[in-house]
Amino acid sequence: MPYYSPDDAKPGRLKIREFWVEYIAQLMHVEGLTSPIEIFRRLKDYAKKHDLDDFPSERTVNRRIADLRGDAPDLRNERFAWPDSMGLGIHQLPWEAARDALDLLRWYLERNYRRPTVRIVQWYARVCQASGGRQVVGILSSEPRLQEAVDDTTLENRLRRAVLLALGEVNLRPNPGLPSHKEHIELELAFQPERSLEDREAYEKVRATLKFDETLGVTGPLPGE
Repeated sequence: MPYYSPDDAKPGRLKIREFWVEYIAQLMHVEGLTSPIEIFRRLKDYAKKHDLDDFPSERTVNRRIADLRGDAPDLRNERFAWPDSMGLGIHQLPWEAARDALDLLRWYLERNYRRPTVRIVQWYARVCQASGGRQVVGILSSEPRLQEAVDDTTLENRLRRAVLLALGEVNLRPNPGLPSHKEHIELELAFQPERSLEDREAYEKVRATLKFDETLGVTGPLPGE
């Protein structure tokens, strides 16, 4: 199916779909891309690969990039590098999150992706902690405990949540009356439905009482896709 640009239409043209706005924000603030040409190419490749017919024009993409680009550079959009990205600054990772950060770095490097941004590593480490990740010696446990390597499925699930939480910082939702990605993920982390059938049933029961908007990219592409 050929795709078209809504901006090439006559007056009354279609607005850019929220998915594309979120994807532009992801490329800029999660993957750290700065070149409008490269961002447009990634969008175009994704539309072609998935046979999407509502691909925005280059002019529309450039306008969105300008809207999402702040006046001052955000150091959290810099590439993560150990140990330089570790510390107490708002653009750094706490030292106790080093192992989770390095696990995520390995996942990127094994796939020949660019290094993750500090922003995405920060959120990934927070999701790991909320998911019952590694325990900090001397705070939650009096003795060192070995931690098995995180399997790819677990890592990718946590990364998807981290991506959405990172996007929530930089891209306001168009429907403020609906639960945000943050509220959606909070529910997942509270119930952890992947652990057991009982947890899944409890999660679905509570989730049914809320009006989640499933069209806003909850299962959107991971970085590099």
